[in-house]
Amino acid sequence: MNRTRMNALLYQRGPRGHRLKQYAVVLALYVLVSPYVMAQCEQLELHSPEAGSTDFAYAIDIDSVSGVAVFGAPRDSDRGTNAGAAYVYRRAGNNWQLEQKLLASDGKPDDLFGTSVAVSGNVLVVGAPQIYNGGYGIAYVFTFDGALWIETSQLTPTLQAHQEFGYSVDIEADLIVVSSPQAGNDYATGLITIFRQSGTSWTRQAVVPSPTPGANFGLSVSTSQGRILVGAYSDSEDCSFCGAAYVYRWSGSDWVNEARLTSPSAHHDDLFGIAVALDSGVAIVGTPTDPTFGDHNSRASMFQFAGSDWTFTQDLLPPDRWIFRHSLGA
Repeated sequence: MNRTRMNALLYQRGPRGHRLKQYAVVLALYVLVSPYVMAQCEQLELHSPEAGSTDFAYAIDIDSVSGVAVFGAPRDSDRGTNAGAAYVYRRAGNNWQLEQKLLASDGKPDDLFGTSVAVSGNVLVVGAPQIYNGGYGIAYVFTFDGALWIETSQLTPTLQAHQEFGYSVDIEADLIVVSSPQAGNDYATGLITIFRQSGTSWTRQAVVPSPTPGANFGLSVSTSQGRILVGAYSDSEDCSFCGAAYVYRWSGSDWVNEARLTSPSAHHDDLFGIAVALDSGVAIVGTPTDPTFGDHNSRASMFQFAGSDWTFTQDLLPPDRWIFRHSLGA
């Protein structure tokens, strides 16, 4: 996700800490001012361009280099109930202006297109995990031709089985990562599929399975500079549903498991790894636990790669009545 010099951390606010599903999203952006300190640099609010329960901003990604932001709305019904949509905004001075609404060319009810989004330059990806209609899931690739975003590819899983392929996606340069958190013989074990660009098409390079059964491996993914960070929020190796995140590195011939990241203050049911973000040598992992319902805060944990190891540096805590959810960006 190395698309900007700024490590942007996104979180959302709503009544009693809940996400604003229908009408607006509030984003707080942080900049990494030193290897161990992040400071808020910008806050903005966007309202859904359409009325109704579309789940606007269920997924968010921003490429601040190109000035493009994408917001998923998986319950939009232009192509049928819960077929889904995505909205592309472009920065114009200090404002963000709606550029285009994206729909799947073959969209149908319950595809949930817009469950995940990712953008890098003139290419963006939208995931449609087809959770409720018996589909296998699709990741749609769109390319900006200078005037419009055009659907150019559809990425599909290797196994024709219900696995929520496309639940999380990310893109950097010629690399796309697509997750399938429900894949595997053990319930919700998960895997990720990696695609490389070859000319104008995208070719499947590798499939990486979860190292732990039942981990929901791939509920969130992020990629940067030859590494992939994978969230596994129901990983229970240390305690029940504590969660974990795994770092993979491209060795030149294979994707190697480089590190397993865990919360330094883990609790049962933390769901650490429900959101992840990776930029160069900085990894951020979200824990969504709402203090309204528990005795420890929602937080985002930051890790730094130093030479040969990943080291925890700090926990980022949200302001009053805010809660870190499933959208992080870097």
